[in-house]
Amino acid sequence: MDLVIGNVPFGNLAVADRAYPGSVTKAIHNYFIAKSLTALRPGGIACLITSSGTMDALSTEARAYFMKQADLIGAVRLPNTAFQGTGTSVVSDILVFQKREPGTPYKGEAFLEVGKKPWEGANRWGSYDQNEYFVKHPEMVLGELTTESTQYGREELTVAPIEGANLADQLAEAVQHIEGQYTEVEVETPDIADAENEKHIL
Repeated sequence: MDLVIGNVPFGNLAVADRAYPGSVTKAIHNYFIAKSLTALRPGGIACLITSSGTMDALSTEARAYFMKQADLIGAVRLPNTAFQGTGTSVVSDILVFQKREPGTPYKGEAFLEVGKKPWEGANRWGSYDQNEYFVKHPEMVLGELTTESTQYGREELTVAPIEGANLADQLAEAVQHIEGQYTEVEVETPDIADAENEKHIL
């Protein structure tokens, strides 16, 4: 495939597929990313919306697997209201990958590690885990970092929308920071007569 565009399923649902390691199959969103990268030709592009868990998981195994095949050329973190029309309040990311030729070194953005960054909330200082890409590129986070109480009483990091900001405009600005070089693949045009003859023989 030249291009894969998708909004992958989010969740901790595991997938049974022995073609991929357990670090990828134990979360369905990472599995769909892996399958998308597998489907790409070298030089092809994947633009995928996924859970923030892909980038912020403390385990680096799934991200390391992606890095073996493709370069991350950019990412955008959306506010938790991006999908509120579907009744979902979740922080999600748009990840843009470019497939590499097998055996070539990784040359994309650093996104393997998760770093701690201080925040001020609930009248105390603490720290939160966030992927090193977003620590390095805060302009790619389209909202304000804050915390919210979960149904289990825990405080979790979230991205609140900026009051008065238009998400479409923010996104248009953010993608200007994602740079890559796409090269079309040359495809031989089949001979119509041969194709018709082959069809007749079959």
